[in-house]
Amino acid sequence: MTKNIFLLVIFFLGLSLSAYPCRCKEITVIDAVKTYDIVAKGKVLSVDRVSNEAEYTALGLQVDTTRLSDIQKKLKMYGVLVVAKLEIEKVYKGEQQADVILILTMPNGASCGYQGFEPNYNYIVYGMEASDPFGMGASSFTTMTGIPEIVSSVSPYCWTNSCSRTQVWNREEEELVQKAVSEIME
Repeated sequence: MTKNIFLLVIFFLGLSLSAYPCRCKEITVIDAVKTYDIVAKGKVLSVDRVSNEAEYTALGLQVDTTRLSDIQKKLKMYGVLVVAKLEIEKVYKGEQQADVILILTMPNGASCGYQGFEPNYNYIVYGMEASDPFGMGASSFTTMTGIPEIVSSVSPYCWTNSCSRTQVWNREEEELVQKAVSEIME
């Protein structure tokens, strides 16, 4: 009996040591506006969790089929990808390429995925383009997954994470973003 308990303790200890928790550096609004490619306010229309090529395609995402086995391995390892459709109300930084864009993130907090998206709520989103989806080194674990490099889109999209300051819209954050943008433009 004690041997079984000992083995269980070792097993769970091993799991916790092999997990890579998300570690965020606190970032100011002005630094976030400087760092992220896209800063926008909008309403989330839907949130989908995609886990296979057919689901990616249905949302307008494309996968590099030459690396399909990589995608399948990564999705098995990391589960799913979360895709939020954001109806743009205002762009503070970046170019508005469409009225609705896709916001991609990893599915859980351990991989620094933003977990707060809910349909019919307004958000301020700080996003990175696909070429550098998690800049600043804020989420090295998510960058290690490689998923951003093998997913592209026919629709405008960006990546966000829990370290980015992406959040449910509030007046204070919006005022700070507006102030940061005007300071940067000076």
